[in-house]
Amino acid sequence: MASAQQTSSKDKQAEQGRKKLRGAGLAVLVIAVLLGAAGAGIFFARRALFVTNPRLVLREIRVSGAGYWRDHPEELASAAGVRTGTGLFALDLRAVRRRIFAVPNIDSCSVVRVLPDLLVIKVTERVPRAVLGRRGSPYVADGDGVVMSRTRVMESYRRLPLITDVSLRDVRPGQVMKEIRSAMELVMMTVRNFPDITVYQISLRDPKKLDVMLRYRHFPVSRVKIPVRNRGMAFMLLTLQSAIINARRTGETRNHYDLSYDGKVVIH
Repeated sequence: MASAQQTSSKDKQAEQGRKKLRGAGLAVLVIAVLLGAAGAGIFFARRALFVTNPRLVLREIRVSGAGYWRDHPEELASAAGVRTGTGLFALDLRAVRRRIFAVPNIDSCSVVRVLPDLLVIKVTERVPRAVLGRRGSPYVADGDGVVMSRTRVMESYRRLPLITDVSLRDVRPGQVMKEIRSAMELVMMTVRNFPDITVYQISLRDPKKLDVMLRYRHFPVSRVKIPVRNRGMAFMLLTLQSAIINARRTGETRNHYDLSYDGKVVIH
């Protein structure tokens, strides 16, 4: 008799447990439905207030920055896949930035919506530092060796040095040319740290030496051989400056300097 009562009590407890579980499951289901409804409400409300709002339509694209793209905003907008008449909040700004970064002469950019109808694209352009191949070449490179179309870069305020004896057969804008790395290191070192040195031309015919035409201050143009594997470009240029000054003081008229001899300068 006691055993039957215990069994009945256990059955009641089990049934009560199942009812609690069903109740909890129903509560979870109700909460999920409510959250889904709230999410859908927020989605449609956002869409109505922002994405499809006829008052928030792109009517102006403004390009901010110095250089080529400031004067060609329509061309940049086309490259970014942006056009007026699009909902301002329908634009995927990440995708817009990604497409802008794919433009070879752009170094950095930001894209900002300005209510109610403006998109501001701020770009920093790569600065052309050398002409590739020959004078009049369609290609230039920046300090990192990134190739750019000469017709789509900011104007240079001084004559760019020429890098010769480099193949342009398969070159394309946006490509990084590793073979001009040492030449660009020399160019950028003069730009940043040796303003008294003007580089006119660098030949890459000899893979072990840069053959450079340059001028130091008011002295005549010199031809200089600089080893590609050197003790440091700054050290090479300091050594060259001293050699040119000492040569002029002593009346030396030869102007071919070879820095290939471990810090010593041979004048030809």
